[in-house]
Order: sequence, then C-alpha cells, then structure tokens
Amino acid sequence: MSPPPVIPPAPQRMPARFADATRARQAALAFDLQRLPAEYYVNPYPTYHALREHSPVHRLPDGGYFVSRYADCVALYKDTSAFSSDKQREFAPKFGQSLLYEHNTTSLVFNDPPLHTRVRRIIAGAFTPRAIADMEVPVTQLVDGLIEAMAAKGSADLIADFAAAVP
Repeated sequence: MSPPPVIPPAPQRMPARFADATRARQAALAFDLQRLPAEYYVNPYPTYHALREHSPVHRLPDGGYFVSRYADCVALYKDTSAFSSDKQREFAPKFGQSLLYEHNTTSLVFNDPPLHTRVRRIIAGAFTPRAIADMEVPVTQLVDGLIEAMAAKGSADLIADFAAAVP
C-alpha cells in the first residue's frame, strides 16, 4: 500500500491592509518627478502619503531629493548655511551669462537671508489681502480686454498678446 499523497496547504492570502502597505511602499520607492503616472495628476495625495510614510526624504533618480514631511521642509528651509536657495552654481552651466540666468538668479525665491528677508519686508505690503483685493478689478479688466483684442484679431501670439501684459 502506498502512502497517501501529500497535499500542500492552500496558499495564504496576504491581508488587504498588508498588500496596500506593500503597494504604497513600492510606489514611494519608485517615485520619480520626471516620470509621474497618470493617476498622480488625478489625485497626488496617496503618493504624498506613501512618501511621508515610507520615504520621507526620497532620493530621486536624477540625484535630487523630494522631502515630504512638513517638519523636515521647515528644518531645511531654515538652515540656509547647509541648504541654499541660491541657484547661481546650478544655473550657470545651464544658461551661461544670459538674461535667463540673470532672471533666475536674482528672483526673490532664489535668494537666501538676509537679502531675501530684507526684500520680502519691503514688498510685503503689496501682498496683503486688501492689496490683492484692490488689484482684482483692474486685473480682470486688463485680462478681459486682452482676450477681446485677441478674439477680434482672430489669432494671437499668447506671449506677445497676453502674457507679456500680465506680469
């Protein structure tokens, strides 16, 4: 008489919560700003959650970093001795001594304190809620007029006929 056949146990299914966590971890580790999947554009928040949970300081394939936790972002922002907004070294090889280089290296967002702080204090009054509200009617009139002019012309150069007039 031969022994009874050995029947392997039924495979155990991974509980859904573990499968979801595994997918979230894989999504975080595969995150690449230059190759975003279509679902990211529809709803990026699950990706941000996965990054905060599984890879809060995520190294991107291009060598940059994507930081997803608020406290980490604040710490980086405040430590200008280690992390600078100045883009002169980065942009010089890309743009050379051009107007694009000058624009991108003198912009307020690409300057560190104390220059950034001094300039921000000077212009802060122009960006109060009241100042912004006071701009609404004139800007709306300007945009409406530009759109009407382009429509009347029948064609338009979006930069020359619109964007250049609305800085």
